[in-house]
Amino acid sequence: MNTTFKALMDKFSHPTVPFIGRFENLYELVKQNKEWMVNGMGEGIVITHCGYGEESKTSSISKWKNGSEENSVNAGQIESVLKDLEDDKENKIFGGNTEKATEMLNDMLEV
Repeated sequence: MNTTFKALMDKFSHPTVPFIGRFENLYELVKQNKEWMVNGMGEGIVITHCGYGEESKTSSISKWKNGSEENSVNAGQIESVLKDLEDDKENKIFGGNTEKATEMLNDMLEV
């Protein structure tokens, strides 16, 4: 979150969406906000994150939408990754984080 920009918006009483926090990783964000998403307490969550590898000085925005706007593409993609994880007997995809990845994806699918 750009705190300087947020302070400027607040100074002039311009409405902004609530800031829900900083998270160590996507798994933590999903676990801590799943119930809020399942109960439809908002449209979704906007996520800002750093780029990867050589792009680490950049940032990106992603959205985690709740299920009120069904999107069969997203569900299908999550189900496909879950199937890949089920077939990955040697845990090559996520290594030691396979169980957490599976848990997170199932939570996202539930939303």
